Amino acid sequence: RDSKLDAPTALAAGLVHEVCPGVGAAKRRATSIAEGLGRRAALAAVAMRPRLPVDEQLLDEEAVSHASCLRENRGMTRPPIAGADAASLPQIVPAVSRSPD
Repeated sequence: RDSKLDAPTALAAGLVHEVCPGVGAAKRRATSIAEGLGRRAALAAVAMRPRLPVDEQLLDEEAVSHASCLRENRGMTRPPIAGADAASLPQIVPAVSRSPD
């Protein structure tokens, strides 16, 4: 079972750098930080340096799995066309497999 932490506990554990009082405040703070990084290319480069490389194939697989799960669990059953039913929705499969560069 997944454990849940409240914001102060996550902060104390070092999982986050700061805590904001509410979603709106967190969005404003994130926007402020993004705007600041956007004005300082060198600072943005330093902030992005420790980021792990993105595995495009893994992202593709996760997106397909997520969409399939939503469909299976009734999260995406609204028919795209009036009068259609969920059974008429197309099967969700990866369109292409990317080859490594």
